[in-house]
Amino acid sequence: MLQPIRLSVVADQVTSLLLSEAHQRAVSLSTEYRSEGAVTAIPSQMTQVLLNVVLNAIQASPREGQVHLAVRDSDSEAIVEVVDDGPGVPPESAGACVRAFFTTKPRGSGLGLAIVHRIVSAHGGTVTLRATGAAGAVATIRLPRGHRPSTSGGPHP
Repeated sequence: MLQPIRLSVVADQVTSLLLSEAHQRAVSLSTEYRSEGAVTAIPSQMTQVLLNVVLNAIQASPREGQVHLAVRDSDSEAIVEVVDDGPGVPPESAGACVRAFFTTKPRGSGLGLAIVHRIVSAHGGTVTLRATGAAGAVATIRLPRGHRPSTSGGPHP
């Protein structure tokens, strides 16, 4: 059900859920909230989005690596960035990463980022992936504030 949510609250819930996974992999997980990231969305779907993106970042990061989750606002949208220091995203794979069944992992379905893309698109937003330089990647999720999401574009809770 659509309702006003704060992405910073969703981010806190997701980091709590994934702390054990990060600890097992010796990956540091940090957060930074420059705003609350208020949007109208389906809460369970936003949880799924952040869970998939942060888990991918943890799994991509090397032992003793770092994953940073930030929430901020621009004039018209809430922005979530997840930064890791894994191997990065080759430019030729950045667009393909959101297609179903595309994966660079030895094990994995290739559905996580496709689901993220579908949910975010249904909420009127965008997902982009890019390399941070020599190593690492940034996943950026942009969600418009005040948008009425489509109820047919993504998985339902």
